[in-house]
Amino acid sequence: MQSAQNTTDRANVWQSLQAHYEKDIKNSHLRDLLKDEKRNAALRVEHENIYYDFSHERLNEETLNQFDKLVQDSQLFNRIEAMFRGV
Repeated sequence: MQSAQNTTDRANVWQSLQAHYEKDIKNSHLRDLLKDEKRNAALRVEHENIYYDFSHERLNEETLNQFDKLVQDSQLFNRIEAMFRGV
């Protein structure tokens, strides 16, 4: 069962992600984002011979950091494992 603190932490992460979206992403246009080569390079990764290119999405490194924090705070991987165990 979730503790009140975990729920509060997750709500804070969501609020932070929403604030980031409102400030940095909402009014951005992909055309403008694609002009930033440093951003584009940072959003292209290879993992286990699979190439991921997130540069054509309306996000930046901070967005990915926010999503990572949300995944960690929500214990997503533990929940996925539990789902496959039938828990």
